[in-house]
Amino acid sequence: MSLPQAPQAIVDSGKPFSVLATITALPGKADELSAALVIAAAKAVQEPGVLRYLVGREADKRDVFWVTERYESVSAFETHGKAEALSELAGKNLIGGLYLHFIEDL
Repeated sequence: MSLPQAPQAIVDSGKPFSVLATITALPGKADELSAALVIAAAKAVQEPGVLRYLVGREADKRDVFWVTERYESVSAFETHGKAEALSELAGKNLIGGLYLHFIEDL
C-alpha cells in the first residue's frame, strides 16, 4: 500500500498535522479488516513521531472504517507509510478503498 504525499501546505507549515483516513473493506472482508486494523494501530502508535492513531468503525456502514492519525512531522508520516504496520496490512488484501484527508491546524 502506497500512501500519497502530504500536500504542500502541510509540508510548508513544518507543524504537526492530522490525517483522517477513510478505509472501505473488500466485500465480505470487514470483520477481518477490523481485526487487522486493531493490530496495525497498536504497532503504529509505537512508531517515532506518531502522536495518535485511533481506529473506528462506522455504525451504519459496517464495511467503512475511520482512522484518526496525528503526526509530529511530514517525515514521521512518510516513515509510517513505509513501516511494518502498513506493509502487513496491505499484504492481507482486505482493503477495497482508501482516502486520506490531510488536516492542518488552525
